[in-house]
Amino acid sequence: MLLRSEWTVGLSHTVRDAKFNLGVESKLALVNRLDATGQRTPLTTEALLGPSMQIRFTPATRLDLAPLVGLTNPAARSKILAVFGYEF
Repeated sequence: MLLRSEWTVGLSHTVRDAKFNLGVESKLALVNRLDATGQRTPLTTEALLGPSMQIRFTPATRLDLAPLVGLTNPAARSKILAVFGYEF
């Protein structure tokens, strides 16, 4: 069983009048597992960092992209977060 606590932080700036935003995003996770005897393994730290961007196609639709790169050995080499949103 995987036990995980995660924190995600992002900061962005509007580049073009509510149409395009650029920023930076980071993710920090503290992860451990339960071994066969039911004991927790030592915590490992996974840290990822990368740029983020948001494109607004219309006032109601947007696409958020954040390609993140792993900064620690236990972290994935890369992870891409993508969200398509529609506000109604």
